[in-house]
Amino acid sequence: MPPAVRLLSLESIEEGRFMAQANEDLLAVQQHLAKFAEQYGVRAKGAKTKLTLEITLDVMDPESGVYGVKATAKTSQPSRPACLTTAVGGENNDGDPCMYVRPSGSSVGNPRQQKLCTEAGEELDPDTGEIISGGEPDHASEG
Repeated sequence: MPPAVRLLSLESIEEGRFMAQANEDLLAVQQHLAKFAEQYGVRAKGAKTKLTLEITLDVMDPESGVYGVKATAKTSQPSRPACLTTAVGGENNDGDPCMYVRPSGSSVGNPRQQKLCTEAGEELDPDTGEIISGGEPDHASEG
């Protein structure tokens, strides 16, 4: 055995870079999960993130006692929660089947029932159901 050696450890793989990157990955998954929970609130319940460190040792040359060390770090992040909204079936002007939602867009409520505001708190015109921007209905989507 050469005189200047040290025992293989997580801290010694790739001259310490593997452990440093694993710590960076650990911080990143923590931040991602915290932001995810903040963004989706109650819908984030049960969300998980994962950091998997895998170390594979293999015999490269049994006669000379040389081994390979393969270290990988994999992360998995939670997916955005599903959007569950409703639409009503109908026909378009050509008589083809299609689905309709309120002028303000789909939500969990029945599209046949009028809403007073959007989920974001934007006021809706009581006659047209359009979002009122600055006190006037937003007709930008008509063109």
